[in-house]
Amino acid sequence: MIRKTVRHFSFGKNWAKFARKINQSDIQQAAVDIVQLLGTNDLSGKSVIDIGSGSGIHSAAFYQLKPLKVDSIDYDRDSVKTTCDLLSNNGYPVAENVWEANILDLETFHKDEYDLVYSWGVLHHTGNLNLALENAAKLVNEHGLLAVALYRKTPFCKFWKIEKRIYSKSPYLVQRIIFFLYISLLFLDFLVIKRRNFFNYVKNYKSSRGMNFFIDAHDWLGGYPYESISPQELRSKMKILRFQESRSFTQPSGLGLFGSGCDEFVFKKSD
Repeated sequence: MIRKTVRHFSFGKNWAKFARKINQSDIQQAAVDIVQLLGTNDLSGKSVIDIGSGSGIHSAAFYQLKPLKVDSIDYDRDSVKTTCDLLSNNGYPVAENVWEANILDLETFHKDEYDLVYSWGVLHHTGNLNLALENAAKLVNEHGLLAVALYRKTPFCKFWKIEKRIYSKSPYLVQRIIFFLYISLLFLDFLVIKRRNFFNYVKNYKSSRGMNFFIDAHDWLGGYPYESISPQELRSKMKILRFQESRSFTQPSGLGLFGSGCDEFVFKKSD
């Protein structure tokens, strides 16, 4: 089967910049966030795969929860290297546990099944969200869990899809212009509409979102391919795949004028 090649944004290069500043405190906070999502800190004896490992921070965080095994995959070579470096620098195993692979092509890597299949903010960037969900579900073992965070659908999603396609293909100077316009409009929104201190928001961004504001903004503007899904659509999809919702953290869908946040879900494989 020949797949159409989709030009992706350089996620890996962006993650590499972020990873340089990741410390043990950041990894511990990521572990806390994972526990909040899953509703448990007991992963002893469990096998985990981190799909779209990016900076490697979630893969590293899983090791703090002491599972039996953590595998990490990413289609982006820079992300694979960044994940390997982060794990190695913090004393976690790398060896055969991290490799380059595309979730859209299960045949390109071994098909182990896992107690937990985890993918935070990744599957909506594959170019085929439906297939990505189906393939991720195939990696879940009997009674295992699938944990995902996906962009929620908003009225402005069509606009952002066009913007991201333009941004990801544009030269550096054009990207900087778009970036400046976005930050300027966001600043005005904080000043006039929200009546909040934009500079405090940027300063405290890492503590609330776990990432540098400017790196995250670049990731948002250039994150192509881009898809989004409503909670109702996702629940219907997972029901067809024989999964039951275990936990979820969703927010009301706004206009999406400055972006779309992620809804988080944990699904359990049913009989």
